[in-house]
Amino acid sequence: MEAPEMNSASESVVADASNTVIDEGAVGESEQSPEATLTELSEATDPLQNADAIEASTSVLAVADDLAEPDSAASTEVVGDSAAPALMEEEILLDITAGPDEPEPVVEEMNQDEMAEDAELEISDTLARLTPLLDGWAAAWQSGDFEDYLTAYRNDFDPDDGTTRAEWAAARRPRVDGVQGMTISYDRLELLEQNEDEIIVQFWLQYSRNTYSDDTLKKIIFRQSGDSWLIYSENNLDVIVH
Repeated sequence: MEAPEMNSASESVVADASNTVIDEGAVGESEQSPEATLTELSEATDPLQNADAIEASTSVLAVADDLAEPDSAASTEVVGDSAAPALMEEEILLDITAGPDEPEPVVEEMNQDEMAEDAELEISDTLARLTPLLDGWAAAWQSGDFEDYLTAYRNDFDPDDGTTRAEWAAARRPRVDGVQGMTISYDRLELLEQNEDEIIVQFWLQYSRNTYSDDTLKKIIFRQSGDSWLIYSENNLDVIVH
C-alpha cells in the first residue's frame, strides 16, 4: 500500500514529532507510541496545521499497521508444516515402541476319539512286546525246563514271600524242573501301568496237572534289562481251584 502524500507543513510536524519521540525515548529509556504523538499534535496552536498533520500521521500509522500485521495464511501454513513432522515422529515412535505384531499361538486340538485311539495303540504296542516273553516263560514252565524258565526273571527279582532270589529259586526248582504232564496257558492280559522304567500287567493263568487244576490272577512287574523286559516282581492276587 502506498503512503499518502504529505504537504510541507505535515512533513515538518511529523519530523518534529519523530524527533520528539526519539529524544524522549533516549532520555526515559521507554519508546513513545505513535498514539501519544497524535495527542501532542492535537494540542498544537494552529488548528489548520494540526488537521493536516493529524491526517498525515494517521495515514502513516495505517501503513505501519499493515506492514506490522502478520500474514495469517502464511503463519498458518508454517505452523501446519512444522506440526506435520512432529506428528510423523510421534507415529514412528509409537511403531517402534509397539514392536512387531506377535503371531497368535497355534493350538493343536485333538478330539477325544483321537486321544483314545492313540492310547489304545500305545497299549497294543506294549503288550505286543511282552507277549513273546510271557509265551516263552509259560512254554519253559510247561516243558519242565527250569533253567530256561529262570531266564525270564531279573537278577534282582523280588519274591513276594520276602525271600531272596536264590532262596526262591531253590524252593521253586522241584516244582518245575523235569515235571511232566503240566498244561500252562494264560489269557486276558491287561496293561495296568507303564513308564520309562516299569511295565505292570495282570492276567489269568490256567494250570492243570493230572487231576488238579486252578486259575490264578497274577500281577507281574517287568523292568527293562538291556534290550529286553524281565520279571522284577510276581504276585498271585487270586486263586480259583477247580
